[in-house]
Amino acid sequence: MGRISPTGAIQVRTVALDDLVSSGQLPVPDYIKVDVEGTEMSVLSGAKSTLERFHPTLFLAVHTKEINRQCCRFLRALDYQLTAIDGAAVEECDELLAWVPRPKSGAEPEHD
Repeated sequence: MGRISPTGAIQVRTVALDDLVSSGQLPVPDYIKVDVEGTEMSVLSGAKSTLERFHPTLFLAVHTKEINRQCCRFLRALDYQLTAIDGAAVEECDELLAWVPRPKSGAEPEHD
């Protein structure tokens, strides 16, 4: 169970996206919009396997500079490219677009 706010009395059921995808309750997403008022890292952590395996494109609203920094570090570690939606520098923005470049059609994937 989670709470709407850290000091709130209302409890809500929470579930990780990874659990829903791996159980087949949800199809693999192509796009994910995240706007969760300060709990962005909890959402990303609960979707880590899905992000690593399937690389859906993310639209991410971040609500503090520290959350921005944490999210950028997390996503870059998963090979995501980042750009600011609002035109600011990535490190200063409130909204991010995150994606993993895909090989061009017919092109061989790069190997290490």
